[in-house]
Amino acid sequence: MSTDRIMIVDDNPTNLMVLEEIVHLCGFTNTISECDPKAALDILSSLSCHTLLLDQNMPHYTGIEFYQHLKRNDALPERVFMISALDDPELRNQALGIGFDGFLPKPYRFADIKALLSN
Repeated sequence: MSTDRIMIVDDNPTNLMVLEEIVHLCGFTNTISECDPKAALDILSSLSCHTLLLDQNMPHYTGIEFYQHLKRNDALPERVFMISALDDPELRNQALGIGFDGFLPKPYRFADIKALLSN
């Protein structure tokens, strides 16, 4: 089991619960999950995380806006992955182009998440 802290931010509680369970099954049990992106920013201002799994479509902030806020404030975790129900090549390229470490489309697949977190 890894002790690296992983934060998951998704405004949909069901998606959040499913992804957190898959992350735990992959051997990563030190997780923080948050439905409210504003609350997640507050948490990240005082607590470091190794990996951030960040939904694109949320109220108040898109995933890209959230990422840019963290970057401006030198608060980016070591690895940040976008998660999105839109498996859109343009969105994927935009995310990777600004610095996201990867893109994870919904619905989640265990093998994809395990590979993403294990690298």
